[in-house]
Amino acid sequence: MIDDALQSAIERARARGHAGAEAAAEHADLVHSNWTERAITYIHLYARQHPYLRCEHCRVWAEHDGLPPPTDKRAWGWAIQEARRQGLIEPAGYEAAISSNGSPKVRWKSLVYSTGYREDIE
Repeated sequence: MIDDALQSAIERARARGHAGAEAAAEHADLVHSNWTERAITYIHLYARQHPYLRCEHCRVWAEHDGLPPPTDKRAWGWAIQEARRQGLIEPAGYEAAISSNGSPKVRWKSLVYSTGYREDIE
């Protein structure tokens, strides 16, 4: 069982992480107009085509397609969490991520995946 002091420390750490990701997203929007909204759109499009994903999958795909990288990659964390809040994805465990030297990162399940999805008819 986690004692109260440790639980409090964990909650403060999560709040700092949330604030940092939010600040990174706000800065990305200042540098690149509507960056966060565009990143969420890319996450949505990726999730419609893939039953599972990691944030780095969406990031690499979006940046390859022309979305400018944010000045702080924590902005992607904010965008992926916003996609979760919008009901596009949900956590589905963990898997190793190349971007984190093989450390585990959240594996997301798409809630909008469609086997019949065709981008050209959207």
